[in-house]
Amino acid sequence: VHGGIIRESHYLANYADSFLVESHATCGLNKSTSGEAKNDDVKWTAPLPGEFTLNLDATVRKGDNFIGIGMVIRDHRDVVVAALSKHLQ
Repeated sequence: VHGGIIRESHYLANYADSFLVESHATCGLNKSTSGEAKNDDVKWTAPLPGEFTLNLDATVRKGDNFIGIGMVIRDHRDVVVAALSKHLQ
């Protein structure tokens, strides 16, 4: 719930994904914090039943003091349980 609005998990996941893709494209980023190219071939691994995975990403643009984060929580069936996209500055 954000701003009193309840949204479906797939909407939140799509929004978070779009936000991160747009942020990376704007910054020309496809690198990890170490400066090395990201491995985009990394595959999602299902957690055990009753457990969850948490995927996080962040974007920082020094020029305009922009910081954005995104996260997705999935269950063992790859169902999105929660998602978040947030502009921090």
